Amino acid sequence: MSKNMFFGREKEIAWLRGEFDACAVRNEKGEFSGPRMAFVIAETGVGKSRLVQELYHQLASERLGTSKTTGLILLGSTASR
Repeated sequence: MSKNMFFGREKEIAWLRGEFDACAVRNEKGEFSGPRMAFVIAETGVGKSRLVQELYHQLASERLGTSKTTGLILLGSTASR
């Protein structure tokens, strides 16, 4: 967990991490499983941006100082009614 407090979204973080790891980590045959796309959809103010921010911080902190090369694209959108 990052230095900033983050609570109540462990299930969602675990799912997003699983999807990322499926792309970034080789399986037992030495293959990557291919690209993934995940959408984070919810009502305004429930923490979508914070969830993605936490995912980014976790991934960035784990990969500092390693030679592992992976790609992560985070897209954000704000829509009004």
